[in-house]
Amino acid sequence: MKNLFHVLLISLLIISCRTRQEHLAALDYTLPVRVEDDWKKASEKLGKPDRSGANFFTFYQYGIVVYTDATQQKITAIVATWFERGIHFTGKIYGIGLGDTLPKCRRLWGQEQHIETPSEDYYRMVWKFGKRTLEVEFWLLGGFDTDLGGNYDADTVKRIQIT
Repeated sequence: MKNLFHVLLISLLIISCRTRQEHLAALDYTLPVRVEDDWKKASEKLGKPDRSGANFFTFYQYGIVVYTDATQQKITAIVATWFERGIHFTGKIYGIGLGDTLPKCRRLWGQEQHIETPSEDYYRMVWKFGKRTLEVEFWLLGGFDTDLGGNYDADTVKRIQIT
């Protein structure tokens, strides 16, 4: 009986992990590139960056910043965010976009792994899915900023980073 219980428990854990990954895969993901994509191929798709540095490339058209490894071979992180004059990422990363709420994130992704100490403007929560990490910044207070498209509410997504 004890062995049967262990087999059932292990089976349930395996199924729940697979189901979680399948759940994430079914959610909207509209970034034009993915972490671990070949940077050379991705850069051909994205076009000329608006700004760049040693290992980052900013694309206002997409509302993203793409980070690469030191050799610029692979994409290591993507940040979906707001830029000046209201330019921002308008898509979804695993079902969540800028301006979505903390309860929606928890409903789609489950409980966050941890919460970082807030700054004066935002707080950051971290979710992990397999080998992916999502760091999401939420506005601490609502406000108004023309560069951010006008009004924004407390506890809504300000920035998403996927690694």
